Amino acid sequence: MLHTGDLFFEGRFPYVDLKGGGSVDGYIANVNYMLKVFPDDVVIIPGHGEITDKAGLQQFANMMSDTSKQVKAQLKAGRTEAEILAAGVEDKYKTLSWRFITEERWLKNLLTDYQ
Repeated sequence: MLHTGDLFFEGRFPYVDLKGGGSVDGYIANVNYMLKVFPDDVVIIPGHGEITDKAGLQQFANMMSDTSKQVKAQLKAGRTEAEILAAGVEDKYKTLSWRFITEERWLKNLLTDYQ
């Protein structure tokens, strides 16, 4: 059994404490480390959300990686913050908004970290 605390928000966008020295890439690296070192049959208790398994944690890692790559590519292409926010995330990730970290706030975290 693995209790991740706030390192894993199952079914939700995560909180990255950028002001406290955190980074999105560091967060992704830590989640990928958990995926690497824990067995496939591990039961995972997230800091927020439902108890899940390694596949659920992998989906979370994929979302963070996909959305960070998306924002990095858009910044490299010269898109503005307003354009990136208007484009939003891929449809498959739109359901991950919640009262604390909405889609817009997640994108703003990515923009803050990568600009």
